[in-house]
Amino acid sequence: MKKMKNAILTASAIAIGITAIPSAPVEAADALAICQPGVPFAYPDGGANIPWNPDQGGLGPLDNATATALVAASFQVWEDLPQSSVTYQAGAFLPEDVTVANFGPVLNQAAPNGLSEIVYDEDGSIFATLFGPGSGILGFAGPDFGNPATCELTEGSAFLNGPEFANQTAAVDIMVHEFGHYTNLGHVELNGQLIPTSEGGDTSGATPDVTTFGSPSTFVDSEVVETMYPFYFGPVVGTRTPHSDDIASLANIYPDPSFQPSTGTITGTIRAPNGVPLSGVNVIARRLDASGTMGDGDLSFTDSVSTFSGAYTNNVDPSDPNVGVYTLSNLTPGANYAVFVDVVTASPNRFSNPILAPLPGAEDYYNGASESSDPMVDDPQQFEAISLAAGEIRSGVDIVFNQPGEGDPLAVGDDGSVQLFLPFTFCVQGQAFDDVFVNANGNLTFGAPEGFFIESAGGFLDGPPRIAGLWDDLNPSAGGSVFFTTGDNEFTVTWDNVPEFFATGANSFAITLRNNGAQCVEGYEDEGAFDDHEDQYDVEINYQMVTATDGLVGLTGGLATTNGVEEALDLTQISKDGDKWVKMKGAPAVFEQFSPFAGSPFDLNGLNLRFFQFGRAIKDRFEPNNSLTNARAVELPFNSSDTRRKYTAIDPAAADIDFFRFHADAGKYLVAEVARGQIDSVLGLYYCPPTGNAPAETDGPALDRCDADTAILFAGNDDFNGLLSRVETSVPITGTYALAVTFCCDYDFDGVDAGQGGPLDVGRYILDIELFDGIPLTLGDEVSVELSGFGFDIPFDGVNYSSVFVNDNGSISFGSAPPFPDFFPSVGAAQSGPPRAAGLWTDLNTGAGGVVIASTDFATQLTIEWRDVPAFFNTGSNSFSITLFADGNIQYNYGEVSAPNAIVIGAIQGNGAPVTEVDLSATGGGSVSISPVESFATGADYDLEPSVQLDFTP
Repeated sequence: MKKMKNAILTASAIAIGITAIPSAPVEAADALAICQPGVPFAYPDGGANIPWNPDQGGLGPLDNATATALVAASFQVWEDLPQSSVTYQAGAFLPEDVTVANFGPVLNQAAPNGLSEIVYDEDGSIFATLFGPGSGILGFAGPDFGNPATCELTEGSAFLNGPEFANQTAAVDIMVHEFGHYTNLGHVELNGQLIPTSEGGDTSGATPDVTTFGSPSTFVDSEVVETMYPFYFGPVVGTRTPHSDDIASLANIYPDPSFQPSTGTITGTIRAPNGVPLSGVNVIARRLDASGTMGDGDLSFTDSVSTFSGAYTNNVDPSDPNVGVYTLSNLTPGANYAVFVDVVTASPNRFSNPILAPLPGAEDYYNGASESSDPMVDDPQQFEAISLAAGEIRSGVDIVFNQPGEGDPLAVGDDGSVQLFLPFTFCVQGQAFDDVFVNANGNLTFGAPEGFFIESAGGFLDGPPRIAGLWDDLNPSAGGSVFFTTGDNEFTVTWDNVPEFFATGANSFAITLRNNGAQCVEGYEDEGAFDDHEDQYDVEINYQMVTATDGLVGLTGGLATTNGVEEALDLTQISKDGDKWVKMKGAPAVFEQFSPFAGSPFDLNGLNLRFFQFGRAIKDRFEPNNSLTNARAVELPFNSSDTRRKYTAIDPAAADIDFFRFHADAGKYLVAEVARGQIDSVLGLYYCPPTGNAPAETDGPALDRCDADTAILFAGNDDFNGLLSRVETSVPITGTYALAVTFCCDYDFDGVDAGQGGPLDVGRYILDIELFDGIPLTLGDEVSVELSGFGFDIPFDGVNYSSVFVNDNGSISFGSAPPFPDFFPSVGAAQSGPPRAAGLWTDLNTGAGGVVIASTDFATQLTIEWRDVPAFFNTGSNSFSITLFADGNIQYNYGEVSAPNAIVIGAIQGNGAPVTEVDLSATGGGSVSISPVESFATGADYDLEPSVQLDFTP
């Protein structure tokens, strides 16, 4: 059975936002969970008798009987719709009242248990535990388990936050919405965005049209806002009665036999200007008047339907025939409708589907025979009315986004982007792109828009592939223009006299892409002297006059190819004032960051920078290693961050798997993780029984080859840290092991799976494999564990301790764990807290990565090592150790430290005893009896070099 996750309902100051958090991936607009392309999951028998089991407790101010009656009434709202065949069946009460003390097994249920829980969190403590006090989360619900073989759902669940249910009208509104999710409905956007809010205020037609449909006569006490819109505006707007739009979503999955013969349906495909189908686009059919020219009053809002293109597939690859396809059903026979694409105004993360943002062109009506990507032929503000007979399905209603014309100012605004489709395939380090995002802030990106207006080396290396002509906070809305032109195998984007934000100066430069698509063809080889061939560079950046003194310039493959620590260069120097081409072969990024405050103001005016071999793929140094038999031998510790010698990648997309084999001794603790990359990685660890076949290795030790028939898969991981994966385990047997690195959801580790599309299936990953002595400690954010049984007493400030407390935030305390919260280190907190050895007391988060290892000789010393542990918010990496000796000595050893927050280091008496502030880099430690401490106000003040050792004596 497939485990799924639920949708969350959140309250805010102006409205109630509903954020769907599906299992990865269950992306759709009209269905929360997709079984296979074109087929959503659904409860069996047309949704007959969908089960639900109520909790035993109360729901805030509501007693159990009242709460359960409201739940039944809310399910009945959906059951009463004649267009659908769904019915619901109340089952037995849950075997116990679910509270904060016992909700874990319900929330994290590993397998079906025959119950579909409706949990009443009576006092809100479950929600406070999950989301924090005062989170405003009202509830979450959805299907829990489904059978992929039959596409049938078996169980669902819902959690309701009791204190939020004081108003019974709002309670039913919220429940009806949540039980839509429970039934497998996703979110839609049709009318709710017309209410002026911080995330709405849209026009009712294709922008800038404000006259065809106008606005509804009232939102109050009406059914204008669809039930499954991702905001709840309160009981005065009320969404307990499903809108025509919601009915369509339900009936498409669970149709009554009379539904299709009695209504009309429009279907088609949404396409980019180059004809490629696009998923994630909001599509609306609004009702027109009898003449088919204007809106029909409130019927244009209550008798209208929306959906998303590609609603019934998880794929985005155009080879899937469901990609880009939309279906608008439940349309009134004989009525006239206008069909158009509409930008999503609510935050994209409030939807269960991947929203296409920004749209690749202006909002556009379907324009009949004139529908085209050419704005000279197809005016996006013109439409052809569509009228349907009962039972009619009108297909082929395709909408093609318009491409702006050459030389026309692009509507990038301030911090905006416009997607343009290229006249040729442009290759970026082995990745082929047919389109490019032109970003207001002086750069081009591939695969995704810019994302942020403040230039930084980190954003440059971690973001999408990018060509930065002048990545700076520019503002085309305040002056100048941005436009494109094409030439013979060239595509040029020009920023002409564009000021910085707000409206300072004028910056003129151009980025030209040359047709380098051949570099993306399999088998492409470098024929040599590119410097002698004028027509074989990939990118040219031409600077006329730039008044900005700061910014970032350069080319990068982004997260798909970089290791994250590439350093800035002097482009003027390496290009010899523009006379020499800059070679990109093997370099994931070449860039310079300008800052007058750092003594490096912009100095490229009048230069032409040319870059070549930007299209050439960076070679995976370990191929071929696509099977257990061909697993590449490596020595531990192993890390593939070295671009030149140890580059590792999944390529081609959704059709590659990498295996690495190594020797490990029994009793060691193994940590293997994908430490960086854009792929949604999956790891598998195999033990390879001896084969007697140990070939000579060119890279690494001599090891037995793995035999696919005898290798044993005994550990694996999908999503340890977001998309990244990590395996931790004690080594059970001395011998040869193999680690498989693949993409989701290749869980059988054969390198063959449909994948998820886009960047999740392809790109560089940095693999780290290490062996440790000792045992791992199971910590987590703000967690302490008591450690004993290390064979001797540890003296600290005159007291002998047979156990110590190892604390997540980088310290060992004696006698007790530190009080919560312990993430604000200070001299005062050091004095008032328990006695402790503070190796790197700061706000760490061992639950987000790294490892903490305890090792002892059971006679004289105990060592606790924090290795590659990030700070809170998953920032950076911190490595250090604390060794406690039987004679009372304490020793700290440091690796790389990058914690950005306050840090305290020292040997602290605690319990109110004063401390002595010292400069540890000068003293190297001190005597425990005087509590030597150094307090660093921020991580930036930390001045202890890697490999430094501090010694404290009793």
